[in-house]
Amino acid sequence: MGADIYIKAYDYLTGIKKPIPFDKDKYAYFLSDEVNDQIDKLRSANRNYKELDRTVLLSLHLADRLKEDLEGMDCGINIGTARGASTVWESNYQRFKREEQIDLRCSPLTTAGNVSSWLAQHLKSGGVDLSHSVTCSSAHHAILNGIAWLGSSMCSSFLAGGSEAAITPFTLKQLDVLGIYSTTGSCVPFQFENPTGMLLGEGAGLFLLDKDSRGAKAQICGWGFAQEKINSATSMDKDGAGYVSSMQQALKTSAKEKVDLVIAHAPGTRMGDRAELRAVEAVLGKGQTMLSVKGLWGHALGASGAQGLGFALDLLTGAKDISICSAVLGREVVDIQSIMVNAAGFGGNVASIILERT
Repeated sequence: MGADIYIKAYDYLTGIKKPIPFDKDKYAYFLSDEVNDQIDKLRSANRNYKELDRTVLLSLHLADRLKEDLEGMDCGINIGTARGASTVWESNYQRFKREEQIDLRCSPLTTAGNVSSWLAQHLKSGGVDLSHSVTCSSAHHAILNGIAWLGSSMCSSFLAGGSEAAITPFTLKQLDVLGIYSTTGSCVPFQFENPTGMLLGEGAGLFLLDKDSRGAKAQICGWGFAQEKINSATSMDKDGAGYVSSMQQALKTSAKEKVDLVIAHAPGTRMGDRAELRAVEAVLGKGQTMLSVKGLWGHALGASGAQGLGFALDLLTGAKDISICSAVLGREVVDIQSIMVNAAGFGGNVASIILERT
Protein backbone atom coordinates (compact mmCIF):
# COMPACT_ATOMS: atom_id res chain seq x y z
CA MET A 1 0.00 0.00 0.00
CA GLY A 2 1.29 3.50 -0.85
CA ALA A 3 1.65 6.53 1.40
CA ASP A 4 -1.48 8.44 2.40
CA ILE A 5 -1.87 11.35 -0.03
CA TYR A 6 -4.90 13.65 0.01
CA ILE A 7 -6.35 16.28 -2.30
CA LYS A 8 -7.07 19.36 -0.19
CA ALA A 9 -8.35 21.64 -2.98
CA TYR A 10 -8.92 21.49 -6.71
CA ASP A 11 -10.46 23.27 -9.67
CA TYR A 12 -10.59 22.61 -13.39
CA LEU A 13 -11.68 24.15 -16.69
CA THR A 14 -13.61 22.53 -19.54
CA GLY A 15 -14.98 23.78 -22.85
CA ILE A 16 -18.16 24.17 -24.89
CA LYS A 17 -18.44 22.74 -28.41
CA LYS A 18 -18.15 25.35 -31.18
CA PRO A 19 -17.02 25.51 -34.81
CA ILE A 20 -13.27 26.07 -35.17
CA PRO A 21 -12.75 29.66 -36.43
CA PHE A 22 -10.02 28.71 -38.92
CA ASP A 23 -11.82 25.56 -40.10
CA LYS A 24 -15.58 25.94 -39.70
CA ASP A 25 -16.22 22.42 -41.02
CA LYS A 26 -14.71 21.04 -37.80
CA TYR A 27 -15.58 21.45 -34.14
CA ALA A 28 -13.67 21.71 -30.87
CA TYR A 29 -14.43 22.53 -27.22
CA PHE A 30 -13.53 26.13 -26.28
CA LEU A 31 -13.73 27.79 -22.86
CA SER A 32 -16.82 29.88 -22.19
CA ASP A 33 -17.00 33.62 -22.93
CA GLU A 34 -17.22 34.27 -19.19
CA VAL A 35 -13.96 32.45 -18.48
CA ASN A 36 -12.29 34.11 -21.46
CA ASP A 37 -13.29 37.54 -20.14
CA GLN A 38 -11.70 36.68 -16.78
CA ILE A 39 -8.52 35.50 -18.50
CA ASP A 40 -8.38 38.72 -20.54
CA LYS A 41 -8.65 40.75 -17.32
CA LEU A 42 -5.84 38.68 -15.81
CA ARG A 43 -3.66 39.34 -18.86
CA SER A 44 -4.29 43.08 -18.81
CA ALA A 45 -3.81 43.42 -15.03
CA ASN A 46 -0.07 42.70 -15.23
CA ARG A 47 2.12 44.00 -18.05
CA ASN A 48 4.36 40.93 -17.70
CA TYR A 49 1.41 38.73 -18.65
CA LYS A 50 0.63 40.47 -21.95
CA GLU A 51 2.63 38.06 -24.13
CA LEU A 52 2.10 34.87 -22.14
CA ASP A 53 0.70 31.86 -23.96
CA ARG A 54 -2.89 30.89 -23.23
CA THR A 55 -1.67 27.60 -21.72
CA VAL A 56 0.07 29.59 -18.97
CA LEU A 57 -2.84 31.94 -18.40
CA LEU A 58 -5.27 29.07 -17.83
CA SER A 59 -3.19 27.82 -14.91
CA LEU A 60 -2.84 31.35 -13.46
CA HIS A 61 -6.61 31.83 -13.69
CA LEU A 62 -7.24 28.57 -11.82
CA ALA A 63 -4.71 29.59 -9.15
CA ASP A 64 -6.72 32.78 -8.61
CA ARG A 65 -9.88 30.70 -8.21
CA LEU A 66 -8.04 28.66 -5.54
CA LYS A 67 -6.52 31.76 -3.93
CA GLU A 68 -7.87 31.12 -0.42
CA ASP A 69 -6.50 27.56 -0.38
CA LEU A 70 -3.09 28.58 -1.76
CA GLU A 71 -2.56 31.78 0.23
CA GLY A 72 0.96 31.93 1.69
CA MET A 73 1.89 28.37 0.69
CA ASP A 74 5.41 27.48 -0.45
CA CYS A 75 4.22 24.36 -2.18
CA GLY A 76 6.02 22.44 -4.88
CA ILE A 77 4.55 23.00 -8.34
CA ASN A 78 4.39 20.71 -11.37
CA ILE A 79 2.09 21.48 -14.30
CA GLY A 80 2.19 19.14 -17.27
CA THR A 81 1.31 20.03 -20.86
CA ALA A 82 1.46 18.03 -24.07
CA ARG A 83 2.02 20.81 -26.60
CA GLY A 84 3.10 23.71 -24.41
CA ALA A 85 2.97 27.28 -25.68
CA SER A 86 1.23 26.39 -28.95
CA THR A 87 -0.16 29.82 -29.86
CA VAL A 88 3.02 31.77 -29.09
CA TRP A 89 5.20 29.21 -30.85
CA GLU A 90 3.06 28.98 -33.99
CA SER A 91 2.55 32.74 -34.34
CA ASN A 92 6.29 33.35 -33.99
CA TYR A 93 7.12 30.66 -36.51
CA GLN A 94 4.65 32.11 -39.00
CA ARG A 95 6.28 35.52 -38.55
CA PHE A 96 9.72 33.96 -38.98
CA LYS A 97 8.65 32.40 -42.30
CA ARG A 98 7.29 35.76 -43.53
CA GLU A 99 9.89 38.18 -42.18
CA GLU A 100 12.73 36.08 -40.76
CA GLN A 101 12.00 37.84 -37.47
CA ILE A 102 10.52 36.73 -34.14
CA ASP A 103 9.45 38.49 -30.95
CA LEU A 104 12.17 39.28 -28.41
CA ARG A 105 10.68 37.00 -25.72
CA CYS A 106 9.85 34.08 -28.01
CA SER A 107 12.39 31.70 -26.47
CA PRO A 108 11.61 32.25 -22.78
CA LEU A 109 7.87 32.20 -23.45
CA THR A 110 7.98 28.83 -25.24
CA THR A 111 10.32 26.87 -22.96
CA ALA A 112 9.07 23.64 -21.41
CA GLY A 113 9.26 25.14 -17.91
CA ASN A 114 7.19 28.16 -18.89
CA VAL A 115 3.89 27.09 -17.30
CA SER A 116 5.08 26.11 -13.83
CA SER A 117 7.63 28.92 -13.51
CA TRP A 118 5.04 31.59 -14.25
CA LEU A 119 2.61 29.93 -11.86
CA ALA A 120 5.28 30.02 -9.15
CA GLN A 121 5.86 33.72 -9.89
CA HIS A 122 2.13 34.39 -9.76
CA LEU A 123 1.75 32.65 -6.39
CA LYS A 124 5.03 34.05 -5.05
CA SER A 125 5.88 30.50 -4.05
CA GLY A 126 9.31 29.57 -2.76
CA GLY A 127 8.91 25.87 -3.47
CA VAL A 128 10.32 23.86 -6.34
CA ASP A 129 8.64 24.31 -9.72
CA LEU A 130 9.01 21.99 -12.68
CA SER A 131 7.20 21.28 -15.94
CA HIS A 132 7.13 18.38 -18.35
CA SER A 133 5.40 16.85 -21.34
CA VAL A 134 4.36 13.23 -21.14
CA THR A 135 1.92 13.88 -23.99
CA CYS A 136 -1.71 13.26 -23.05
CA SER A 137 -0.89 11.73 -19.66
CA SER A 138 1.02 14.86 -18.59
CA ALA A 139 -1.40 15.89 -15.83
CA HIS A 140 -1.38 12.38 -14.36
CA HIS A 141 2.41 12.31 -14.29
CA ALA A 142 2.39 15.68 -12.50
CA ILE A 143 0.24 14.06 -9.80
CA LEU A 144 2.70 11.13 -9.66
CA ASN A 145 5.56 13.60 -9.21
CA GLY A 146 3.66 15.28 -6.39
CA ILE A 147 3.18 11.93 -4.66
CA ALA A 148 6.91 11.24 -4.95
CA TRP A 149 7.95 14.66 -3.64
CA LEU A 150 5.59 14.41 -0.69
CA GLY A 151 6.67 10.85 0.01
CA SER A 152 10.32 11.95 0.11
CA SER A 153 9.44 14.77 2.57
CA MET A 154 11.08 17.27 0.22
CA CYS A 155 7.76 19.18 0.18
CA SER A 156 4.99 19.58 2.73
CA SER A 157 2.40 20.30 0.01
CA PHE A 158 2.38 20.07 -3.76
CA LEU A 159 0.33 21.75 -6.51
CA ALA A 160 0.03 19.47 -9.52
CA GLY A 161 -2.03 19.43 -12.69
CA GLY A 162 -2.13 20.08 -16.40
CA SER A 163 -2.90 22.89 -18.82
CA GLU A 164 -3.50 22.90 -22.57
CA ALA A 165 -4.65 25.43 -25.15
CA ALA A 166 -3.67 23.87 -28.46
CA ILE A 167 -6.65 24.36 -30.76
CA THR A 168 -4.38 25.72 -33.47
CA PRO A 169 -3.99 25.13 -37.23
CA PHE A 170 -0.77 23.12 -36.90
CA THR A 171 -2.09 20.91 -34.09
CA LEU A 172 -5.31 20.21 -35.98
CA LYS A 173 -3.36 19.33 -39.12
CA GLN A 174 -1.28 16.78 -37.20
CA LEU A 175 -4.42 15.02 -35.96
CA ASP A 176 -5.96 15.17 -39.43
CA VAL A 177 -2.93 13.45 -40.93
CA LEU A 178 -3.28 10.65 -38.37
CA GLY A 179 -6.89 10.20 -39.46
CA ILE A 180 -8.27 10.38 -35.92
CA TYR A 181 -10.11 13.73 -35.94
CA SER A 182 -13.91 13.74 -36.11
CA THR A 183 -15.34 14.88 -39.44
CA THR A 184 -18.93 14.87 -38.15
CA GLY A 185 -18.62 17.28 -35.24
CA SER A 186 -19.40 14.58 -32.69
CA CYS A 187 -17.35 12.46 -30.33
CA VAL A 188 -18.86 9.31 -28.84
CA PRO A 189 -16.27 7.15 -27.05
CA PHE A 190 -16.60 3.35 -27.22
CA GLN A 191 -18.66 3.44 -30.41
CA PHE A 192 -17.00 0.74 -32.48
CA GLU A 193 -19.37 0.20 -35.42
CA ASN A 194 -18.83 3.72 -36.75
CA PRO A 195 -16.18 5.38 -34.54
CA THR A 196 -16.53 9.13 -34.48
CA GLY A 197 -12.91 10.11 -33.94
CA MET A 198 -11.79 12.71 -31.44
CA LEU A 199 -12.53 16.40 -30.94
CA LEU A 200 -9.95 18.77 -29.49
CA GLY A 201 -10.66 20.66 -26.29
CA GLU A 202 -8.84 23.17 -24.15
CA GLY A 203 -8.69 23.34 -20.39
CA ALA A 204 -6.68 22.94 -17.23
CA GLY A 205 -6.82 21.46 -13.74
CA LEU A 206 -4.98 22.15 -10.47
CA PHE A 207 -4.87 19.82 -7.45
CA LEU A 208 -3.36 20.67 -4.07
CA LEU A 209 -1.82 17.53 -2.59
CA ASP A 210 -0.93 16.99 1.07
CA LYS A 211 -0.23 14.19 3.55
CA ASP A 212 -2.62 15.80 6.05
CA SER A 213 -6.15 14.40 5.81
CA ARG A 214 -7.87 17.29 7.60
CA GLY A 215 -10.32 19.01 5.29
CA ALA A 216 -9.42 16.74 2.40
CA LYS A 217 -11.73 16.41 -0.61
CA ALA A 218 -10.59 12.85 -1.34
CA GLN A 219 -7.70 10.47 -0.90
CA ILE A 220 -5.34 9.34 -3.64
CA CYS A 221 -5.16 5.72 -2.55
CA GLY A 222 -3.60 4.11 -5.62
CA TRP A 223 -1.43 4.93 -8.59
CA GLY A 224 0.24 3.13 -11.43
CA PHE A 225 2.14 3.86 -14.64
CA ALA A 226 3.50 1.97 -17.62
CA GLN A 227 5.34 2.37 -20.89
CA GLU A 228 3.89 0.53 -23.87
CA LYS A 229 6.10 -0.78 -26.63
CA ILE A 230 5.64 1.45 -29.67
CA ASN A 231 4.13 -0.59 -32.49
CA SER A 232 1.81 1.93 -34.17
CA ALA A 233 1.69 5.62 -35.07
CA THR A 234 -0.17 6.35 -31.83
CA SER A 235 1.87 3.92 -29.69
CA MET A 236 -1.12 1.84 -28.61
CA ASP A 237 -1.06 -1.92 -28.26
CA LYS A 238 -4.30 -3.48 -29.55
CA ASP A 239 -4.91 -5.25 -26.23
CA GLY A 240 -3.95 -2.26 -24.08
CA ALA A 241 -0.91 -3.87 -22.44
CA GLY A 242 0.15 -0.54 -20.93
CA TYR A 243 -3.29 0.04 -19.46
CA VAL A 244 -3.27 -3.46 -17.97
CA SER A 245 0.07 -2.90 -16.23
CA SER A 246 -0.82 0.60 -15.04
CA MET A 247 -4.21 -0.40 -13.62
CA GLN A 248 -2.77 -3.47 -11.92
CA GLN A 249 -0.14 -1.28 -10.22
CA ALA A 250 -2.81 1.17 -9.10
CA LEU A 251 -4.90 -1.60 -7.57
CA LYS A 252 -1.83 -3.02 -5.85
CA THR A 253 -0.82 0.30 -4.25
CA SER A 254 -4.41 0.84 -3.11
CA ALA A 255 -4.77 -2.73 -1.77
CA LYS A 256 -8.07 -2.91 -3.71
CA GLU A 257 -9.41 -5.58 -5.99
CA LYS A 258 -12.03 -3.39 -7.64
CA VAL A 259 -13.31 0.17 -7.99
CA ASP A 260 -16.84 1.52 -8.41
CA LEU A 261 -16.12 3.48 -11.58
CA VAL A 262 -13.40 3.81 -14.23
CA ILE A 263 -13.07 7.15 -16.00
CA ALA A 264 -11.37 6.05 -19.17
CA HIS A 265 -8.97 7.95 -21.36
CA ALA A 266 -10.98 6.85 -24.45
CA PRO A 267 -10.92 9.79 -26.94
CA GLY A 268 -13.37 8.33 -29.46
CA THR A 269 -10.91 6.52 -31.72
CA ARG A 270 -11.41 2.95 -32.87
CA MET A 271 -8.04 1.50 -31.85
CA GLY A 272 -7.49 3.48 -28.64
CA ASP A 273 -10.98 2.96 -27.24
CA ARG A 274 -11.02 -0.75 -28.05
CA ALA A 275 -7.58 -1.30 -26.51
CA GLU A 276 -8.60 0.39 -23.26
CA LEU A 277 -11.89 -1.50 -23.09
CA ARG A 278 -10.06 -4.81 -23.51
CA ALA A 279 -7.60 -3.81 -20.80
CA VAL A 280 -10.31 -2.78 -18.33
CA GLU A 281 -12.18 -6.03 -18.91
CA ALA A 282 -8.97 -8.03 -18.44
CA VAL A 283 -8.17 -6.34 -15.11
CA LEU A 284 -11.59 -5.54 -13.63
CA GLY A 285 -14.01 -7.79 -15.51
CA LYS A 286 -16.63 -7.24 -18.21
CA GLY A 287 -19.18 -5.79 -15.80
CA GLN A 288 -16.98 -2.85 -14.78
CA THR A 289 -18.79 0.50 -14.88
CA MET A 290 -16.80 2.93 -17.03
CA LEU A 291 -17.19 6.15 -19.01
CA SER A 292 -15.13 8.78 -20.80
CA VAL A 293 -15.51 12.54 -20.35
CA LYS A 294 -14.13 13.17 -23.88
CA GLY A 295 -17.71 13.08 -25.15
CA LEU A 296 -18.54 15.96 -22.76
CA TRP A 297 -15.52 18.25 -23.23
CA GLY A 298 -13.37 16.92 -26.05
CA HIS A 299 -9.75 15.90 -25.72
CA ALA A 300 -7.64 18.54 -23.98
CA LEU A 301 -4.43 16.57 -24.59
CA GLY A 302 -2.07 17.14 -21.64
CA ALA A 303 -4.90 18.54 -19.51
CA SER A 304 -7.36 15.76 -20.31
CA GLY A 305 -6.34 13.66 -17.30
CA ALA A 306 -6.86 16.70 -15.07
CA GLN A 307 -10.41 17.06 -16.39
CA GLY A 308 -11.06 13.39 -15.67
CA LEU A 309 -9.71 13.75 -12.14
CA GLY A 310 -11.78 16.90 -11.59
CA PHE A 311 -14.93 15.11 -12.74
CA ALA A 312 -14.13 12.20 -10.42
CA LEU A 313 -13.66 14.56 -7.47
CA ASP A 314 -16.96 16.28 -8.25
CA LEU A 315 -18.70 12.91 -8.07
CA LEU A 316 -16.98 11.91 -4.83
CA THR A 317 -17.55 15.22 -3.05
CA GLY A 318 -21.11 15.74 -4.29
CA ALA A 319 -20.16 18.87 -6.22
CA LYS A 320 -21.65 17.20 -9.30
CA ASP A 321 -24.86 15.20 -9.09
CA ILE A 322 -24.28 11.53 -9.84
CA SER A 323 -27.14 11.63 -12.35
CA ILE A 324 -24.80 13.21 -14.91
CA CYS A 325 -22.72 10.04 -14.65
CA SER A 326 -25.84 7.99 -15.32
CA ALA A 327 -26.68 10.20 -18.30
CA VAL A 328 -23.27 9.62 -19.88
CA LEU A 329 -23.54 5.88 -19.33
CA GLY A 330 -27.15 5.64 -20.39
CA ARG A 331 -28.08 3.69 -17.28
CA GLU A 332 -28.39 4.21 -13.53
CA VAL A 333 -25.26 4.34 -11.40
CA VAL A 334 -25.29 3.56 -7.68
CA ASP A 335 -23.36 5.33 -4.94
CA ILE A 336 -19.70 5.79 -5.90
CA GLN A 337 -16.94 5.47 -3.28
CA SER A 338 -13.85 4.85 -5.43
CA ILE A 339 -12.87 5.91 -8.95
CA MET A 340 -9.94 4.96 -11.17
CA VAL A 341 -8.96 7.61 -13.75
CA ASN A 342 -6.82 6.56 -16.73
CA ALA A 343 -4.68 8.67 -19.04
CA ALA A 344 -2.53 7.68 -21.99
CA GLY A 345 -0.54 9.47 -24.66
CA PHE A 346 1.68 9.22 -27.72
CA GLY A 347 4.97 7.56 -26.83
CA GLY A 348 3.16 4.77 -25.00
CA ASN A 349 2.81 6.62 -21.68
CA VAL A 350 -0.01 5.31 -19.50
CA ALA A 351 -0.97 6.28 -15.95
CA SER A 352 -3.81 5.34 -13.58
CA ILE A 353 -4.88 7.07 -10.38
CA ILE A 354 -7.44 5.79 -7.86
CA LEU A 355 -9.40 8.31 -5.79
CA GLU A 356 -11.47 7.35 -2.76
CA ARG A 357 -14.11 9.22 -0.82
CA THR A 358 -12.83 10.44 2.58
